[in-house]
Amino acid sequence: METAHEVAVYIDRFHNLDLFQQGWYCMKISATWEEDEYRAPITPARVTQYEAIDIGAKGSFGFWKIDDVDNSFNTQPFLVKYARQDIYPSVMVSFYIPNSEVEPLEHGVGSKSYDIVKGLLSSREMLLEELKKTSSVTGSTLEDLDDADLTLGKYETVQSSKSGFSNYRGEHRAPTKFTRQMTGSLREFLESSDGVGGSTNDIMLYTLSTEELLDLFETGNHLDLRLVRNQWLLLDPGAECLLSQTNEERTTGDFKEMGRRLANEVVAFLKRKLDKHCKNGGCEEMKLSFVGHSIGNVIIRSALTEPKLQPFLKNLHTYMSISGPHLGYWYSSNSLFNSGLWLMKRLKGMQSMHQLTFSDEEDPQNTFFYKLCKLKTLENFKHIILVSSPQDGYVPYHSARIDLCHGASSDTSKKGQVFTEMLNNCLDQIRAPTSETRVFMRCDVHFDLSAQGRNLNTMVGRAAHIEFLEDDIYIRFIMWSFPEFFR
Repeated sequence: METAHEVAVYIDRFHNLDLFQQGWYCMKISATWEEDEYRAPITPARVTQYEAIDIGAKGSFGFWKIDDVDNSFNTQPFLVKYARQDIYPSVMVSFYIPNSEVEPLEHGVGSKSYDIVKGLLSSREMLLEELKKTSSVTGSTLEDLDDADLTLGKYETVQSSKSGFSNYRGEHRAPTKFTRQMTGSLREFLESSDGVGGSTNDIMLYTLSTEELLDLFETGNHLDLRLVRNQWLLLDPGAECLLSQTNEERTTGDFKEMGRRLANEVVAFLKRKLDKHCKNGGCEEMKLSFVGHSIGNVIIRSALTEPKLQPFLKNLHTYMSISGPHLGYWYSSNSLFNSGLWLMKRLKGMQSMHQLTFSDEEDPQNTFFYKLCKLKTLENFKHIILVSSPQDGYVPYHSARIDLCHGASSDTSKKGQVFTEMLNNCLDQIRAPTSETRVFMRCDVHFDLSAQGRNLNTMVGRAAHIEFLEDDIYIRFIMWSFPEFFR
């Protein structure tokens, strides 16, 4: 009498504990006999999906699958973006373990069920391919077929005019009509505006779903700078590091408010550490350093203007800015990214983006960035390092370097005048006299992005912007070449 067993494996959660770099992954499960190659192979028999797969989610792609070659099961591919990230596959796979030398599942019910499911998935993939071909012919996109991607929640009705754009008109429920409106007005805007656009590739932005568009401007995580922290602790094991969390998922509002939250978090952290060291009799002169990435640098400079941090300005030591938009987004040469900014301001109403693009006030001399550059946020540091990359299309190269650009030098309008004033205000702080020698460095980084191919991230310049967080070679070079800056 032949017997067989069935063993089920339930995959509830995948927890990334700072082990994997950003990218797409899947879990592969297989079962084999230890020392009996003549036994019938162990094969996946049934798959149960306990929660529906989110087909359109930006962090997942495709379906689970069974590999007939090695009789393995592969979960749905998922995107790992951060350390300490949880993925929930919520799937169970059962393996059929025969107790014979012949595979009894060949004509079993399980195999037939699997073939039916596999056939349906293959048919779906063929249908999607045909839809893609059809959409390329008609000029529509697959997103046009999906209501969820076109409703975009509450958005503004955009109408191009010489004076600007109309205000919010309420929630619409006709995605096809909206697509025609957005397509027409965006194309007209890109063709007519001298501030944004100029490239026909910009038109691709209106084909993106809301999730995809938001993903392009996704804010950071408190563990983004963990590679900097790790090198710092190797260089100075006694250092105390704070990975700020207070503005996590709250970077769409006012930079001044974000700076206030950071100042409160830093002061609370310093008081805890100082109390601890003083109780242990080791209260020495403190050195306070800051490292920021992207708009985190704007938040840092805003925090340094807060009254709570004023008593600690005398302790400022090193400031390392990694691709920070210190002069905002004026004179950005990345038209595709500029178009995305324009869309985000219209659809999302993000105050921080209005501040970055100087549209928060009619008079540029009343804008947040102009006022920030007049405040003394840099002159108290003893070492200032500005890290930038010409490959980074997210932050203007000159803005990350606090440097003049061709567009501004040839601009005789008020905009050019205001930009020059902002630049000089920042450089005056760096050149300000001090009792100690101040070191000011600009460091350019060039990343090897050839392996990433041509995709949306590389087209908009996001790949290099994120590579600052994934590659620590430049960090090690700077920190170990100038160890006195970080001790």
